[in-house]
Amino acid sequence: MTKLRAALAQERLAHAIVLHGPTGWCVEHLARALVFDVLQLADDGREVSEIAHPDLRWIVPEGKGEQIKIDVIRMLAEFAVHTPQLGTRKVAVLIDADAMNENAANALLKTLEEPPAGTYIVLVTSALTELLPTIRSRCMRIDVVPGTADDAIAWVRRADPAFAAAAGFDQLAFELGHAPARLLAAVRDQESPVAVLLEAALAGKTPIVAVAEHASRFTLDEFIARAMRCLAAGMAASMNARPSEVALASQLGRTPARQLAHLWDAHVQARALVRGTSNPNPRLVVEDLLMRWRALVSPA
Repeated sequence: MTKLRAALAQERLAHAIVLHGPTGWCVEHLARALVFDVLQLADDGREVSEIAHPDLRWIVPEGKGEQIKIDVIRMLAEFAVHTPQLGTRKVAVLIDADAMNENAANALLKTLEEPPAGTYIVLVTSALTELLPTIRSRCMRIDVVPGTADDAIAWVRRADPAFAAAAGFDQLAFELGHAPARLLAAVRDQESPVAVLLEAALAGKTPIVAVAEHASRFTLDEFIARAMRCLAAGMAASMNARPSEVALASQLGRTPARQLAHLWDAHVQARALVRGTSNPNPRLVVEDLLMRWRALVSPA
């Protein structure tokens, strides 16, 4: 942040910036600090979304897991060409910029090609490769490097020791990549690990439809991401031929690697479907994936 502030003070800060880091590692906090510096506002602890300022746009997807569509980018482009009203600068922040669909991303390119003087456009993403290469090439890139898992868990335990002591905390931390901000929110919301659902699918005692009903508490993108993390640990256990610290991974480690690879491919395809423009039925996608998990132990 020190380097960004120095560049801004010297009028050398790039007008298009990508802030990249894993979900839950406080990348949005860096964007927030940059907003206050660009607009020369005193940080009074408010959320940026609560600030009514004519030279600020803080843009997030309409719903968790939703796409950012072209109409939003058109409004951003209109904002970019206007003269700042309360100072000499204005700033637009696009949270989860990788959620832009193809039309929105192409529309943003036109604004990034010739950003107006005094305008700063900040893209926040945890999935850099999901942004168009032409967008990435027009932006200054700042990477937020995550800390260690032990540091993240210690921070959450200090912030909320009661919730962090709950059953399933370690599995939840694993599924969320030990991202402290995301993990703290999850334990306070009493979230359950996705592994519980995957274990139910493998056990074969609960109908898939019923398991999928419980999965509806997650967005489709998050369900797939967390299932893939569990699956990756299982694939590693299978290749290393030794137990994993993750219980589900140890169970998967006894499954032939070829079966796990096919299951991985199914998740990759589902993720591409979710992030495309076809608008799939989330329930059907989850049911299909859960049936594939069940097939690991009870092949058709």
